Amino acid sequence: MDTLVIEGTQKTPYIYLDANGMIEIRGSSYPENCRGFYKPVLSWVSEYSQSPAQRTQVNFYFKYFNTSTSGIVMDILSSLKKCSKPVQVTWTYDDGDEETLLSGQNFSELLEMKFEYTVK
Repeated sequence: MDTLVIEGTQKTPYIYLDANGMIEIRGSSYPENCRGFYKPVLSWVSEYSQSPAQRTQVNFYFKYFNTSTSGIVMDILSSLKKCSKPVQVTWTYDDGDEETLLSGQNFSELLEMKFEYTVK
């Protein structure tokens, strides 16, 4: 599998997907066509989850994300939950940004996945 890198913009996050087990999404996410923007990411993650690295590290750090992005994050995590190898999710949020922290906690609970939380 090839590494997928998407440079961030004002409305879209920086995305780094590496078959060696590193997945990172950071920045703001409110693209005009959310499903279209994340289509290659969802395809990559779906393929990766069928033959994952020995260990997968997933890092999320959103400055802001909209409701459409929430659905995409849920889809990404649902695919990764199917991995046959360990997946570690780190959810980073800005100090005082309780809404983003709560979002991470909700994803963790809904998907029954353990998250590590870090404050920037």
